[in-house]
Amino acid sequence: MYGSAQNRSVTKKIEYWARIAKIAQDNPDLTFDDISDLLIGMVQVKSRTTTPYKFG
Repeated sequence: MYGSAQNRSVTKKIEYWARIAKIAQDNPDLTFDDISDLLIGMVQVKSRTTTPYKFG
């Protein structure tokens, strides 16, 4: 799952960091961890591996 979000090949790694940079530029209040968690969440939604959030 993390490999899918971070794209491991050299070309894909460049694309990943460019994507991080664009998101960071558009959302300066987000930390790298926030952006990384969002990308991982998007992969989970696409692969239908999400789990319900339990409040409290």
